[in-house]
Amino acid sequence: MEILPTNSKSLNSNKVIFSLYNSLCILHGLFFFMEIRIGIGFGIVLISMLQACREHNSIQTANSQGVADSLVYYDEMLKADSLQDSIYYSRGIWLIRKNQLNKGIEDLKKAVQLRPDKPEYVFSLSDAYLLNIESRKSIDVIDSLLLRKPDDIPTLQKKARLHLIIQDYNASLAVIDRILEHDRENSQAYYLAGHVFYEQGDTGRAVKSYQKAVDINPEFTEAWNQLGDIMSQLNNPLAIKFYDNALRMDSLNIETLHNRAYALQKEGRVKEAIEAYQTNIGKRPDFELSYYNLGILLYESKQPDKALENINQAILLNSKEPSSYYYRAKIFLEKGNKDLAKKDLQAAIALYPDYEKAKQLLKGL
Repeated sequence: MEILPTNSKSLNSNKVIFSLYNSLCILHGLFFFMEIRIGIGFGIVLISMLQACREHNSIQTANSQGVADSLVYYDEMLKADSLQDSIYYSRGIWLIRKNQLNKGIEDLKKAVQLRPDKPEYVFSLSDAYLLNIESRKSIDVIDSLLLRKPDDIPTLQKKARLHLIIQDYNASLAVIDRILEHDRENSQAYYLAGHVFYEQGDTGRAVKSYQKAVDINPEFTEAWNQLGDIMSQLNNPLAIKFYDNALRMDSLNIETLHNRAYALQKEGRVKEAIEAYQTNIGKRPDFELSYYNLGILLYESKQPDKALENINQAILLNSKEPSSYYYRAKIFLEKGNKDLAKKDLQAAIALYPDYEKAKQLLKGL
């Protein structure tokens, strides 16, 4: 748990490099983003993983084939024909979903042995190896496909993304160069290059790469979001323009809507930020961070009653976030209710024992 050093929270789908293997959603069909409480600072790698989920979701593929949710089903099918590659593939996905990763990998390996030229199988096996913290095998299986199809752009993109995930940035750039040798207008290649440059600390080249991606493909929502995130980090008002461009393609994307509101907040455009958070709540009333940031903004605007209403809702939606109790305690103190403030500070510390600000505030009561 990391407490936001400033008051409010941004939410970037690509904002933190943490244990990348632990967060892989590819094979689980889980499409989520981590709600880690930090400022606008972020790492780029996670978006690459989530993009992989968008482009290739093995679970959705298996489910779309109408397979039954039963190991007996697969076993019976293989008894009838032990060379059905699609059944090994589907059973492998099923086993992984049931947290039997090693058995699932064996089935995916069998599917690849039977159909080594099928990208769907190879990509899934690669993802499974990565999920099993076997990055070398993850890359090797992609290389086996490239031996058959050395110029296949989706496979090269997959390999570049894998190198990015394991933070082998030079290798990722080398693969990106191979993609661009075949297709100078490949927006995905420039997008991945932007990730690499950002992770290497070269913000300027990252921005140029993302800009090139949207120049080639003006409807590249993720690249517009990346530009918005970086500009917001740099306190550059262009962030709003970039987020607006992303919203032209996906007007209901709560992540983009939230980060746009946060950018307005950072620029000191308080009234517009408040209105943006309120609009976001209307569109997604289940999104806790809108209530949280709005509550703090209203508290800072000397509107404790409205602030309390929003923080209460944030806690209803996420009762495990310690900073929500901390800020509600501050609101209670503003309203003169020390007893409730004390209870909230104790709750915050119980959730996060190293919460020094909460300890100091509680000590002063």
